[in-house]
Order: sequence, then C-alpha cells, then structure tokens
Amino acid sequence: MEMFAFDHYLRSRTAAEIGRRCDSLMRICDNADLEYREKKEHDVRYVLQEQRAKLDCQLSAARADVKQHQARVGELTMKEAKRMLIQREAERAKKRKERDYNEAIVDQNAEALVSFLLKATSMDAVMVTLDFCAKIRQEKSEELQPSNVLKRAILRILIYYTVPLLPLHY
Repeated sequence: MEMFAFDHYLRSRTAAEIGRRCDSLMRICDNADLEYREKKEHDVRYVLQEQRAKLDCQLSAARADVKQHQARVGELTMKEAKRMLIQREAERAKKRKERDYNEAIVDQNAEALVSFLLKATSMDAVMVTLDFCAKIRQEKSEELQPSNVLKRAILRILIYYTVPLLPLHY
C-alpha cells in the first residue's frame, strides 16, 4: 500500500514541486553528511588532543629525567676530575719526596764527595762520580743516582771555591 501512496504522491505533484522536494532532500542529506564529518573530525581532534597532552607529559618527564642524568654525569665527571687531581698531586708529592730524599742523601755525603773529588783530580768527573756512588753503596748501602750526584757535586765545588767562607750546607 505504501508503494501505491508514493506512486500517488509522484503523480499528484508537478515536476517543479518534485524538483524542489529533491533539492530539499539533497540539502538535508548534505547537511547530515557534513554534520557527520564535523562530528568525526571533532572526535579525532579530541583523541589527538588527549594523545598530545599525554605525550607532552611524557616529554616533560623525559626532559626532567635527562636533566637529572646530565646533572649526575656532571657530578660524576667532577668527582672523577677531583680524584684524578688528587692522584696526580699524590704522585707529584711522592716524586718530590723521593727527589728530596735523594738530594738529602747527596747533601749528607757532599763533603765526602768534595774531598773525594779533590783527591782524584786526575780522573774524569764522571768516573769519579761513579766510583763515589759505588763507595757509598758499599759503605752505607744507599743507592745514589750518579747524574744527580754529579750535578750536586759541581754545584758544591763551585760554591766552595767561589765563596770559601760559607759552610758546605746551604
């Protein structure tokens, strides 16, 4: 029966009325389609906005984490630099202590070296120094570096002959 009612509607209307009715139905469909697309876009925007907010939170947390790690790395770098500095200072102090000890040993034996050198004037200075170091090694069981001994002896001899009134210890 509805089919006949629709058929009757089409037969009872003019072409202009049917055209207007088709246009209005097309506009209604277009509006419904537009509303559907706008609603879909709105939903997608809302989801994207939620995701963006979530990602922003994750990004800020990651940045804070990176800052914390960078601060920790900087702190560890500073600790390592301080440790290396302390280690270098300790090594320098150890070398300085050894050098001072060697110089003190040479100074203790300086007078003996000067008299030894004065007695052995016909010998080469290097040979005299080596003989003196061997003599000290035998007598006192102390190891002296010949180059250090020779430098100190030359210095002592220069001081001894240029300023005879000064004592040998300076």
